[in-house]
Amino acid sequence: MQVRRTVNTLGNHRLDVVEDIKFHDYQRKDYEDAFNNLKEAGYLIADSFDDVLWKMTSESADRYFSMRFDLEVYRELNLALKGFILIRRISGKSPRTCKKECNLLKAIIIKTRKLSDMNELENFFYSTSKPNAWYMACTLQNFVNFHKPKSADKVLEICGHITRSHHDNRDLPDFEEVLQFDDLINDLFEQAWSQEHFPYLPILLWWRITNVIPMRPNEFFQIKFDCLQEAERSHWLTVPRIKNKSTDINEVIEWETIQIDHNIFVSIQSYKQVLLNLLEYEPEYLFPLEYYQRYRKRQVNMDAKRFNDVRFSYLLKEFYRVIVKEKFKYQSARKIKPGDTKHFAIINMVLQGFNMLSVARMAHHEQIESQENYFYHAAHFADSFVYHLARKRMENKIAEKMPDGFLGKRRTAVDKGKIYTFEELVSKRKIQYGFCGDESNDFPIHCVPDCRDCEHYIFKPAVNEINPALSWLESQSSTLDAEIKTTLRCMKEINHSLIQIQEEVHRIRYEESYQSLSKNLLDLMDRKAMVDSRIMELDWNDEEDATGE
Repeated sequence: MQVRRTVNTLGNHRLDVVEDIKFHDYQRKDYEDAFNNLKEAGYLIADSFDDVLWKMTSESADRYFSMRFDLEVYRELNLALKGFILIRRISGKSPRTCKKECNLLKAIIIKTRKLSDMNELENFFYSTSKPNAWYMACTLQNFVNFHKPKSADKVLEICGHITRSHHDNRDLPDFEEVLQFDDLINDLFEQAWSQEHFPYLPILLWWRITNVIPMRPNEFFQIKFDCLQEAERSHWLTVPRIKNKSTDINEVIEWETIQIDHNIFVSIQSYKQVLLNLLEYEPEYLFPLEYYQRYRKRQVNMDAKRFNDVRFSYLLKEFYRVIVKEKFKYQSARKIKPGDTKHFAIINMVLQGFNMLSVARMAHHEQIESQENYFYHAAHFADSFVYHLARKRMENKIAEKMPDGFLGKRRTAVDKGKIYTFEELVSKRKIQYGFCGDESNDFPIHCVPDCRDCEHYIFKPAVNEINPALSWLESQSSTLDAEIKTTLRCMKEINHSLIQIQEEVHRIRYEESYQSLSKNLLDLMDRKAMVDSRIMELDWNDEEDATGE
């Protein structure tokens, strides 16, 4: 098994070496010494190396990751598995990864009867998804190269046939579900907070903060109570950033201060006041364990300090059951996970026209190229957002717009008001299939190229004009849809070019083009929503007439 470790660091430069480690190169005592070193440093909890149950600690996760080494019928493999996991941890792999690899290797060893049944091994790979099979093959290859069982050559041959799956796009929930969840959050918390809201305030802050700032859940949970700063006309939030140093066992946290808008600032300030009133002291963390425990019937591990992924996932699950399903009577097809919002924030930044270097820095991605995958999701979000916005316009609800956060700051609602009669429209300018509602003195200075996507346009076709009017609107909707897709493709191409460009002058020119395309994209989405809302309204009126309601 090849292990990379850091041997020297000079400023921002790091010298790594790759070692090829084999199980039989070391004596049992060497592994016991490694165990004791991790135990003494507080990274591992167990009485002795021979214990079946080991617990690895994680400061960032604020919990233990338990592993059971109970392959006693395969004693040598059990010992090799312990040695493998120790070396993986020492070389910088996280406790979460160590637990995952331990459980996976145990399952393979048991299924294949000590790595002897190759048919079972092949069935094991082909019974799961391609991304999982690839991960399993890589893990097994590492272990076999470390331990070298008699069947090593056959195992490695089978693993070599497992091809890497290009599963670049994270499986995110349907964006219509996401937009519906956002509406629900806003509806629930828009009034003054009551006791009903208190258990779920961490969910409100998670939604508002991590849809703007790309953050891992474990970073969000480590935000300190004293996290806000206020300067003249500006608000700032200090957040932790967990650095990815795969060769270092120590978790490195750096603190970053980011400007936030007034609404997020007020939400955090209000929550902090609730927290102080409930606890009657100032906690270390913004989301302390005491706050979580206050609304739980069962006690949890009081050695812990704050929320973690398990506790927050439980709270989010309860929120879906009590608030989403029971209070709002909404049944979601796919629930949003705590880690999804980081990707929503990145998609939002992509659509706003942030250059990829800025996105990579904010998201703490090591590979800038990984940002291109978000254009796949951006296209789907644009479709869902336009549909959602169109429907809300048609229903006379407030329209959520980009760019602050996933959905952005509120823009002026498009209030359709009462349904005009033709007599009421006599004084207005007659245009194709409707009237112009612009009553400003400087008409037509601010007119847009096409009346169909103008907010002042009153769509009012005569009865005998309904079908051609509908086709006229649908034609514009299709045109705008094509322009949206073309704009996204152009943004993706410019993004790819920005990654390659070194000259500052050329980079600035490309960034300006990217920003211009982004503004145009948001305008196109707004215009298409306007057109589609009129189509929806016409269809709705037809259904109403058909039912006689």
